[in-house]
Amino acid sequence: MPKVDDEPKDIMLYEEVMARLETIVRQLEGGRATLAESLSLYQEAQQLSRTADRLLNFAEAMLEPPSSSAEPS
Repeated sequence: MPKVDDEPKDIMLYEEVMARLETIVRQLEGGRATLAESLSLYQEAQQLSRTADRLLNFAEAMLEPPSSSAEPS
């Protein structure tokens, strides 16, 4: 199980990340952004996606039961 020190620092809450991703998708689907704006939005979305993945992995690790190998014999 990860230590508290392993928690991702300086990141948005999962819900905020997902809300921003939804906004970016709407902007890209709208087709009004320039190529440069679209590339910037795409890069931001990639970073947010990685952040969301880290948050989910951390939460999943927190829910896992302690390993039996961690128990003294």
